[in-house]
Amino acid sequence: MSDSEIMVRLKNIAKTYGEGEARVQVLKGLDLEVRRGEMLAIVGPSGVGKSTLLHLVGLLDRADGSAPRAAAHATHEAAGSQLKHWVDQAET
Repeated sequence: MSDSEIMVRLKNIAKTYGEGEARVQVLKGLDLEVRRGEMLAIVGPSGVGKSTLLHLVGLLDRADGSAPRAAAHATHEAAGSQLKHWVDQAET
């Protein structure tokens, strides 16, 4: 499959909450690609980062360092209207 069929790409994603001794690294070095038309399930025990992952993919939260890519576009610097444009393009 070509890169144009990849709808979501996460490469070396990390997410940490808290500071100092309260710091908790929820995701570390996560890689994921989701292609057009592909369905997947995110499963695992409580506390492993499932909701955090979905928040990052849904752009409700930001990763530490690198950012998810949506429809081949980097998302970390995009404004809401640009993100909507990319999603609209991907649906056609």
